[in-house]
Amino acid sequence: MTRFVLFTGVDGPTGGETWDCERRIDITVLEDGSAEMASMEGDLDGEMATAYQWNETMTFDGSSFTSTPTCRTDFVSVSASTGFYSATADQLVFMKETPELGGTWVYTYTLQ
Repeated sequence: MTRFVLFTGVDGPTGGETWDCERRIDITVLEDGSAEMASMEGDLDGEMATAYQWNETMTFDGSSFTSTPTCRTDFVSVSASTGFYSATADQLVFMKETPELGGTWVYTYTLQ
């Protein structure tokens, strides 16, 4: 992941928590056009890094996506979600609303 932003709009929360984080995704496209996405995230906290892993099944319709978690490690809170995506040869962007935080998350991944 090369960029992770929460857009809150005019009436969104102010301030916010920041943290250092790395996320890697591996995507396997299936014959029916859906995909399996495996994610690994490392939370860099002092000298120790905590790794979190989860898998999701992704389905697509035009520029929309739906993700359904299939498995996850302890302490990972991943729920089903919907949103929009865009893709180029070397970049993938997921956008999804987060009502509990009053905004839209934008995750940008760049092919490495």
